[in-house]
Amino acid sequence: LTGAARAIKEGETKSGDNFSVIEREEGRLTVLLCDGMGSGEEARNEAMGTSALLKELIESGLEAHDAMQTINGLYILRDGGGFSAIDLLQVSLVSAEGFLHKWGAAPSFLKFGRTLQTLGSPLPPPGLGVGRSYGPACIRVSLQRGEALILTSDGVDTAMAERYLQSCGELPVRELAAGVVGSSEDAMPDDRTAAV
Repeated sequence: LTGAARAIKEGETKSGDNFSVIEREEGRLTVLLCDGMGSGEEARNEAMGTSALLKELIESGLEAHDAMQTINGLYILRDGGGFSAIDLLQVSLVSAEGFLHKWGAAPSFLKFGRTLQTLGSPLPPPGLGVGRSYGPACIRVSLQRGEALILTSDGVDTAMAERYLQSCGELPVRELAAGVVGSSEDAMPDDRTAAV
């Protein structure tokens, strides 16, 4: 159902990206990919803290948009520090439909065979503003035909990932994630994560 792959930035021992999956009793799957600003242990701690807090807020019953707005408020209130870009997917395991919430995150891809759609546009990460016009993007997604949704961190080069995804056929989810991460091996050095 889900699979992920990652590569740590050369010279670092820890990835600044964090991937987690939450399954809920009512048949909903929540997938989180948080990309801490920069790389190394500080970015890792930021991504893990954001992911853990989002998971806690969602498990307590808060809707995704409200949980992400809470993270934004906490970022604004603290004195200095980094940020984490957020991809938060919630999809029904019954209907295979749901929503992808993106805030400051790299583009995602919806793949069906060799057809590819890029989802999301660059937004500043949470913690830099408030108000109606500042918040996460919410994209309706359907995986009813067996589409693969690929979330990526900003170390994955968008153009290289697109070329790979259009040329590869259907693959198991972990193999697909590994191929996306590997496609950006020669790009700018950064942590690279793909979650399918």
